[in-house]
Amino acid sequence: MIALGNAYAWTSPTLPILMSNNDSVFPLVEDEASWIASLFSLGAAIGPLIAAPVKETIGFKWSFSLISTIMVISWIGLASLWNIYIFYFARLIAGIAAGMNFCILPLYIAEISEDELRTTINSLSQFFRCLAYLEEYVFGSLVSYYSLILISSLASLLHLTLVYWSPESPYYLIAKGNTDKAQKTVAWLRGGSSQESLDSIKQIQAFLDRSKNGRSWKDLTTFVNLKAIFIVTSLLCLQQTSGLTVMLVYTVKLFEMTGTSISPNMSSIIFGVVYAIGAIFGPIMTLKYGVKRSLILSAFGVFLSEEILGLFLYFNAYGYDMSSFFWCPIVCTILYAVTYNIGLGPLPATIMSEVFPANVKAKASAICQTIGFIVGFTIAKFFPILSEKLGIYSVFWMFGSSGIFVIILTVYLVPNTKGLSLDQIQDILSGNKKS
Repeated sequence: MIALGNAYAWTSPTLPILMSNNDSVFPLVEDEASWIASLFSLGAAIGPLIAAPVKETIGFKWSFSLISTIMVISWIGLASLWNIYIFYFARLIAGIAAGMNFCILPLYIAEISEDELRTTINSLSQFFRCLAYLEEYVFGSLVSYYSLILISSLASLLHLTLVYWSPESPYYLIAKGNTDKAQKTVAWLRGGSSQESLDSIKQIQAFLDRSKNGRSWKDLTTFVNLKAIFIVTSLLCLQQTSGLTVMLVYTVKLFEMTGTSISPNMSSIIFGVVYAIGAIFGPIMTLKYGVKRSLILSAFGVFLSEEILGLFLYFNAYGYDMSSFFWCPIVCTILYAVTYNIGLGPLPATIMSEVFPANVKAKASAICQTIGFIVGFTIAKFFPILSEKLGIYSVFWMFGSSGIFVIILTVYLVPNTKGLSLDQIQDILSGNKKS
């Protein structure tokens, strides 16, 4: 997640450099910069469609190895500075790797974790991604273009080296008939006695047996699976329309547009620090209050922060003296960073990993993630245009309204999955058990 966080936030400190005449081989124009910012999300929309068959064929472990290899190639492309099309290609394949990872990592965590810890561990992955964002903001303001690429690529290189020793999912091993290795993996992951490991293997086998009645696309059309697809896709799309991509990709540029007296680079570093701190509270909130309450609180905070920020930008755009409120943009982005990370950030991926049965999990997750990233690409590409045509304040008011829709969706449809087995979650979605 650190490697992908590096790739995601790399554009924030880099685009202003590449658009200047001082430190770039070919200064970018606005349209080229928007493509570099958005092609990552377009690639991320393609990635899940590739991840599903790849994961089914070679398993989680070697899928992660492939992802890291693609990331390293993308950093080499960004270091070349040959022409703009190399940039486009590098950002596209980095997005493909990210999309693959965003699709299969939550599934991997769900399959190797104990029921009580599954949601918390998934939330922790958000924290490591946030550390990578902070790394980009800090080093992006301190080092040269090439030095930042070298620093950003280290996590991918390290993961490529260490992935060989990662355990394979016991679900995947059993599905491939390798029960003995699956039992050893469970014993290594969870400890406990041989009998406890054997019980876990029997539970996994029973889950796979109940969900192996076909693996065709038609299996997605059952009521329970369609309901799960609707919930997850809606959450992932609302996650994007809450302004996530804009906050991460255009952080420095956004603070330049607000006209605040705090320097854009310093503002982005403050945002990164708080974003990482907020991610620490995500697992704690989820562990204490569960999925539904955490999502509702998070969505309300996102709504409040962006509506107030939009109000500041409105008055600023119409010539009001906002110097006395110079602190408003940074406070609003801090509120956004904290509240986003206690629910709306980590939990959609967690829910995605829990609500699908094994026979459709890869395909359904790919569909949901692809749709979500298409929305993210659209927002990243057209944010500069919409800001110019409608006013940046209108865009943030629209982003903020996403929080209201998340609250409605959570209250009426999202199951509270804390501490439940994957089988029990299926019972809730089918109406056989209350959440």
